[in-house]
Amino acid sequence: MTNFAQHARVHALTALFGTIAVAGLVAPAHASGKTDAVERAQQICQMVIGVRPGEYHFNDCVSSLSDSLESASIARAVAKARNACFAKGLEVGSAALSSCLLQAEYAKPAVSADQPGSTSPVERLTGDPQTSEPYAAASFDTVLRRERQACALTGFDPVSSGFADCVSNLQTTLQAINFTSG
Repeated sequence: MTNFAQHARVHALTALFGTIAVAGLVAPAHASGKTDAVERAQQICQMVIGVRPGEYHFNDCVSSLSDSLESASIARAVAKARNACFAKGLEVGSAALSSCLLQAEYAKPAVSADQPGSTSPVERLTGDPQTSEPYAAASFDTVLRRERQACALTGFDPVSSGFADCVSNLQTTLQAINFTSG
């Protein structure tokens, strides 16, 4: 092995170990916030999609929606931070505004979107007769409406690409399960 190849290999290994070390530091911080997202996703999967714990679709539904909830939370934090930059009255095109907007991209989500003691949008859906029908027995139109409603409950604006991604990911997840379970 040439000296150059050895040097490149050392740099690659150093970068890999650095990435692993950073991931190890970030993962525990993410784990506590992920719990709220998982609990909310479980509620949405049960009350909106119509799958229950122990059913074949449940865990993958929860996984898909908890990822979307986390993405929506991050998107809201970034939008809020960006709005704060513009509210400062910084001049468009200035280095100060550009720097502020760059820092906004690293904004962290708030701990919880729901106020303690308030009824969440998910809990208000329990009386909806459309959600009482099991997922496996629902028509295509009902399933699509439920998927869209579930993604709206993540907090994405229905005209955003995040909302479209949420619906697409949920559909792909549930349809993939349908094909492999049937």
